[in-house]
Amino acid sequence: MIAKINIKFFLVTILVCFLFQENFSQRCTVSVTVSPSTTTFVVGATNCSLTSTPVGGVPPYTYYWEPNVYFVGPSTNTSQNPVVNPPISIVYTVTVIDNSDCSASATVEVIAKPYALLNKTPDGEYYKLADNKLLFKYDEQYAATSLVYYVMNKTHSVVASYAVNNISSSLVVNMGDNRYYLDAAALPTGYYTLEVINEKKEKLYLRFKR
Repeated sequence: MIAKINIKFFLVTILVCFLFQENFSQRCTVSVTVSPSTTTFVVGATNCSLTSTPVGGVPPYTYYWEPNVYFVGPSTNTSQNPVVNPPISIVYTVTVIDNSDCSASATVEVIAKPYALLNKTPDGEYYKLADNKLLFKYDEQYAATSLVYYVMNKTHSVVASYAVNNISSSLVVNMGDNRYYLDAAALPTGYYTLEVINEKKEKLYLRFKR
């Protein structure tokens, strides 16, 4: 009698385990995709929007983005579609957990456009614009209000709309930490040189292509 009971108990245990595993495999079907798969953006000048899309599983879903840095409020690392603005290139990983504790992960690389260092001589390569913006920086700290800007064309003539009296905060934006960008959207296609005169009357340059 004991042997028969043990056999029945053993068979019932197998059946329960089989049903549990079958049910678990059916429930754990959540997956997630992230868009854009890779995104390039202007640091500071542009925020970067990330989108995660879960498929399958049992809603509602919980989201965790790592590393937990550079999120732009009200976004957080638990938002489904957060906004970020990292000062450096970084890879984010989102983990989605459904209501049955099944999880899936995906990654996205955010590539930050570098800022070009101003030169003491008007030579060197022609930098490419990022979203019609020239990103530049100083190797020293200057008072932003004391900086004077000119944009010259390839014949070294000052572009009227980018002369000192016309370049305002709407064209040159201070991003902090000695980082600036020049909005060059109004310039015709061509080769140019940005000339900056600092508070010491020193001239600094950066060549760029529009």
